[in-house]
Amino acid sequence: MDNIIIVGYDDFVLGFRLAGIKHIVELDRAEEPKERIMNVMEDKDNGIVVLQQDVFNKLSEWDRFGIEESIKPLAVVVSTQAEQDSLRKMIIRSIGVDLLGQK
Repeated sequence: MDNIIIVGYDDFVLGFRLAGIKHIVELDRAEEPKERIMNVMEDKDNGIVVLQQDVFNKLSEWDRFGIEESIKPLAVVVSTQAEQDSLRKMIIRSIGVDLLGQK
């Protein structure tokens, strides 16, 4: 079975812990997140990686692109602000259909 992994800072991962998610990578705000995130993304036992937007933004543009294009594991970037374009890209990548449509 594929794992669901949560990656973020303590305030972000707390709710997931309370919800019973067992696979959590809690980062320190002072550390560089790239190595730990790439280790999670390279593990083929992981099916979904939920990344905190603040952590994702600390990565280089090249690393962000690679994560966004990954199919397995599928990366879901969670932000406190809704970004419809990012949601559209995630849906298209996940199921291959643009459910939100282009107006």
